Amino acid sequence: MKVPMRKTFIGTEFWCTEEKKTLFLPAGMKAPFEVTTEPKSMIMGVDIGTDEDITVIDGEPMASTMGISIAGEIVDLSNMTIKKLREYAALKEIEIPAEIKKQKEIAQYLYINWIPDTE
Repeated sequence: MKVPMRKTFIGTEFWCTEEKKTLFLPAGMKAPFEVTTEPKSMIMGVDIGTDEDITVIDGEPMASTMGISIAGEIVDLSNMTIKKLREYAALKEIEIPAEIKKQKEIAQYLYINWIPDTE
């Protein structure tokens, strides 16, 4: 499959998926090969751009980047209530500044200041 990559005034560059290299076709020349103009994917038929990005921590997918390890268990701070976040802060003796009041800000502060358990 030959897929157009870049078109300039001097010609067009194609990516050849079989040979794994670029091909150049000067402007004004007709391609001596079949050109694929709308490839679904260039990676073995996998559409890599439709799902939401995920973060994997210790081999477990997380919905966000705010995952911490508590007693060997991965916990997502972004899904916790303010009350629960403050309980976890007290558990690790992390003092949350008075100006930080929103759930998202508290979760970020805990994530940044969390001291991992040593086993």
